[in-house]
Amino acid sequence: MKIKKVILAGVLFATFTFSASAARKWSLSSIGSTAIIGVVGNKNLSEQYDVPTAKDSDEENDDTGLIAVAIDKLFYKDDPEVLTGQDRVDYCEDYLRYAMETIVGMKVAAQDDVLESEGYNAIVKDPFIAMDYEISATGYTKNAKGIMGKKARSFMKELGVKSLVRATFKFDKVFDRESKWKCNVMPRIKMTIFVYNEKGNQILMKDYITPSWQTIQVRKFKYDQAALIEMYPQLIENVINQFIMEYLD
Repeated sequence: MKIKKVILAGVLFATFTFSASAARKWSLSSIGSTAIIGVVGNKNLSEQYDVPTAKDSDEENDDTGLIAVAIDKLFYKDDPEVLTGQDRVDYCEDYLRYAMETIVGMKVAAQDDVLESEGYNAIVKDPFIAMDYEISATGYTKNAKGIMGKKARSFMKELGVKSLVRATFKFDKVFDRESKWKCNVMPRIKMTIFVYNEKGNQILMKDYITPSWQTIQVRKFKYDQAALIEMYPQLIENVINQFIMEYLD
């Protein structure tokens, strides 16, 4: 997937208008430089249902766990939605980097510099990470969740940056009926972004959710998978832009 060089002005303006009134103690511009230390997401498209009978207390369907992944590998290994999972996660990393460099004007450490650094390679690899439902953007092999404090400060000093960023993505496909015999489906993305400051303290952990404004017809349990898959890159851009514009001067 290639990053689109032209960003939708309407999306940015709407987000900026919303964020202008939000009180902030810091901004991405004031930080000036950063390193992306991890981007992960689910390989499959998690099935969710948004129906009129649903209650506010209803929990979101979690089909991104070990059992679901095992089923995907066994029965849906040739499913294009699963096969394109790595592409989606890679695009998240690519666009997050592009947005911080181009929209904010930040210095972002090269991925090779991060992956080849002593700080990154000193991270103890979680033996259970391979069993997790999440897949990492290409190149990232470590679980960077525990980098903070002294380790983070040392890592940033080595890379010559003043902050660290990591993000997790959840890719959903949302059906508007419980029955797939006749309904509509749309894509949805939830991003959780983490930012660590120069002192190694976590200064942000925030969720952003982007529903789609487009739907695809489902008839007799079938729908245009290619058309659904093609909607995700724009949603990835939109959800990352929400974060960028909220913390942009």
